[in-house]
Amino acid sequence: MQERTRRIWMTVVGVLVCGFSVGMFNFSMLGLDPFQVFAHGVFMALPEGKPGFGTIYAIVNLLMLIVIFLTDKSKIGLGTVINIFLLGYVAEYSSLLFENLIPEPSLAVRFVFLILGIVIMCFASALYFTADMGVSTYDAISLIISEKRNGSFSFAGFPRICSVRL
Repeated sequence: MQERTRRIWMTVVGVLVCGFSVGMFNFSMLGLDPFQVFAHGVFMALPEGKPGFGTIYAIVNLLMLIVIFLTDKSKIGLGTVINIFLLGYVAEYSSLLFENLIPEPSLAVRFVFLILGIVIMCFASALYFTADMGVSTYDAISLIISEKRNGSFSFAGFPRICSVRL
């Protein structure tokens, strides 16, 4: 039981820190990872009065979870659920925190946030992946496509990094 508790904590901390780094990427305005670009596009396409990014992120992930559930349940784990309901909110609120602390960042400050975000994301990913509690929905979709088509994971994922803002 102690090992499972440790792995759950690694997953939670990994997702929290990952969300924080996504907030840093967003604040830098120098690019987001491919899935965040997709989720942001959905968020921006909705009319005024829409829920916050964290809620939209969870809804998009839940819709993807349905597809995963119907095609390959083995990819779903507790980490998948934690990611769905935590990462978007942490990204949304950490981005707002940075915007309130530094309302008009210079390019140099934005660049520092991008570099720090990358380093922090590496640490967060290591925690999340090492815990091995299930993959995120966007990774599961790419894994399922690459396994079903005997193709490369890199060609099954979303388009490469684009610059957008939450």
